[in-house]
Amino acid sequence: MLTDSSQASVPATPRIVFVPGQNPKPEPGVHRRLLWRCLLEGVRRADENIYHWIRAQPEIFALADWNALFYPNQIAAVDTQATIEELLRAEDGAGPGDEVLRERRRMTLMFIMGDMFPFLAQRIPDPQIKNTMMEALRYFENHGRQADRVRAHVRQTVLQALQSKGPLLVIGHSLGSVVSFDMLWESTHLYADPWDVDLFMSLGSPLGTHFVRSRRLGAGHGKVGRYPEGIRRWVNIAADGDCIALNRQMSEDYSSMLELDLTKGISDHTNGVQNAFRDKDGWNPHRSYGYLANLVTGTEIANWLRGHAMPAEAPGPGSAIGIELED
Repeated sequence: MLTDSSQASVPATPRIVFVPGQNPKPEPGVHRRLLWRCLLEGVRRADENIYHWIRAQPEIFALADWNALFYPNQIAAVDTQATIEELLRAEDGAGPGDEVLRERRRMTLMFIMGDMFPFLAQRIPDPQIKNTMMEALRYFENHGRQADRVRAHVRQTVLQALQSKGPLLVIGHSLGSVVSFDMLWESTHLYADPWDVDLFMSLGSPLGTHFVRSRRLGAGHGKVGRYPEGIRRWVNIAADGDCIALNRQMSEDYSSMLELDLTKGISDHTNGVQNAFRDKDGWNPHRSYGYLANLVTGTEIANWLRGHAMPAEAPGPGSAIGIELED
């Protein structure tokens, strides 16, 4: 039955939950502002109208700040703020040059060896690669139930976002994509309340590696019990030179989810994605800030927002106030 347009319900506001990767982070409030600023820039590069609309609604964005449960310290954000200002000024498509990419390919080979033979992780000479693998292993070993507490915290953040009754986008970066996937598996198979995640976005994700696929929750179950339910669509984005994102074709590695009708689509952006993040240590195409400010990520988020509660006429420039970086 048709309803009078004056009585038609207003669509619920969409919600975005960001689940960061490993390592200590800035204080959660500051970290959220930094991420939000980068996400806004990515959306701005994709669609000015949607940028002005979402910028006026910072409550859309929530940070699942699990890192404080896993690491005893936080990092200062002063240098990071200056680096992000430089990142946001960079032209879209800027990224590491050929020399840097050659070095990243060398690192990728070491990651591949570690992925195939995890017992060699302690002997990997590169400290960044060794730390990445050992921290992931610490998560999977779940000593003192640290990983359980991490997932419970992320779950609570998602539950709060779901209270709006609007469509949900979960963005997981690096190990955060693994935490998110595990948390969604628990929701399906432990709590028996699979949520409707309208879009799951993985950035720089190791979910396709043998190391992760053999250890994540559900890995030892049968075909049906191996995966979470409720992910309507999955978008995976992996930047050039990001050696954490091995086996980056999720549409191949998780094709069983499509066969079982557990998701309606899995797509990969893995060619020509440039992460422009660069700090005092040089280019780092794995950093979350660079992923969020990227046109590819911004386009996916803008397209998703356009399909959910996007008003016919978005406010123009100067009519919205969002969260900005602190001075």
